[in-house]
Amino acid sequence: MSFTSNLVFILFLLACNQISSRDQDKTELYEHWIHSYEEDDAANQLVTYRPASYEFPPARGRTGFEIKPDGILINYPIAPFDGNLRIIQSWKLENNRLIFIGKDEIIQYEIIQLSKEKLVLKTIK
Repeated sequence: MSFTSNLVFILFLLACNQISSRDQDKTELYEHWIHSYEEDDAANQLVTYRPASYEFPPARGRTGFEIKPDGILINYPIAPFDGNLRIIQSWKLENNRLIFIGKDEIIQYEIIQLSKEKLVLKTIK
């Protein structure tokens, strides 16, 4: 193989690796996320979520959502009489935007940080 052919092949392998890395990052979204109010950054409009398994300090209620691989989103807003409601919606990911699609509204977020331990979002207006 010529130098050019080798270079093209190496660039192809690197591109494939980047695609799989993006897909791997996406799989970290598949979680039951709970709002960690204490970590929000109101000045920068950043909202922080932690996995449901995280040990949160006591609070009077927390909202959350669960992202499923099949495009299903389960939203957990606070119920009128304590506890949480369970609302089935859908979601999609476009570039670095997480989009929640509800019955009456669509909400878009920019993903600021994503790891197994933490999700930080900024609402896009």
